[in-house]
Amino acid sequence: MDNNIYLFDSTVKYNVTLLDRELTEEEKVKLEKITKALNMKELVEKNASLKQFGANLSGGQKLKISIARALFKNTELLILDEPTASLDKDSEELLCNLLSKIQATVLIVTHRPEILKICNKVYEINEENQVIKVKDNTEKGGREYENKI
Repeated sequence: MDNNIYLFDSTVKYNVTLLDRELTEEEKVKLEKITKALNMKELVEKNASLKQFGANLSGGQKLKISIARALFKNTELLILDEPTASLDKDSEELLCNLLSKIQATVLIVTHRPEILKICNKVYEINEENQVIKVKDNTEKGGREYENKI
């Protein structure tokens, strides 16, 4: 997922779904679940139009649209680079809760330790791009390994 999401001069709904047609019932339910989980359901229901490149949105709102777009597409692999950087504390918690429930592989690149709590495995990488530590959160109590890769 790109941090510089392209937003169209259209509604929030279109920018999430990228569908220029009436949604099926299944798609409507899916959109509602995703936008509710990201606390942006009201923004979609207002049928609000975006100004050029989302000029009328905050960085956090743009990020939420980007995440909702990726989740709406049934992505099997979601790569997130600093996904909580533009979010307030409440939105960060909502995102973590949502990511912990989705049926996809999620790769998160972050400097923020809060989001690591939802990760099954955490790889710490040094400045030479070497994995120096692996933490397995799937084991009871977590388990750390020193890697010599």
